[in-house]
Amino acid sequence: MLADRPMPTAFEVQGILTSLLGKPVRARACKPVDPATLDKGVVALFTSGARSCAFVTIFDLPLACSLGAALMLIPGDTARESAKSGTIPENILDNVREVFNVCSRFFSAKDAPRCYLESCHIPGTEIPESALKMVREAPTRLCFQLELTGYPGGVATILAR
Repeated sequence: MLADRPMPTAFEVQGILTSLLGKPVRARACKPVDPATLDKGVVALFTSGARSCAFVTIFDLPLACSLGAALMLIPGDTARESAKSGTIPENILDNVREVFNVCSRFFSAKDAPRCYLESCHIPGTEIPESALKMVREAPTRLCFQLELTGYPGGVATILAR
């Protein structure tokens, strides 16, 4: 892990997402997911200063659809149907990118370069080798089961060097 960066707790994840969405989000630590399944979610790469791919955050597809829909008050049934179809509509994906932007706060640290979203990849698109390497080798792995009232829940995975 980057020595100057704390990793978020379930309480911090819950607080930031509840504040962003304006509705209760419940977060709890959960068992790490199988790295072989991570490419079935929405993958975000975060950069810090001169360090490319400092962090990777992955939302499984049901969670990504739910967070993106909830941000703009799109009904939970729409998120559920999108996840079931295995696709994420562009309007919901735009909102997911905004959620990832806000999630860059997870990696903030005093006197450290700002961390920002470098790129976002949906299932079926090419994921950069730097992110794949992080998925395979990251020494720090956090997984959170997230629940949103009225929306499908899912798993968020955070990887760091």
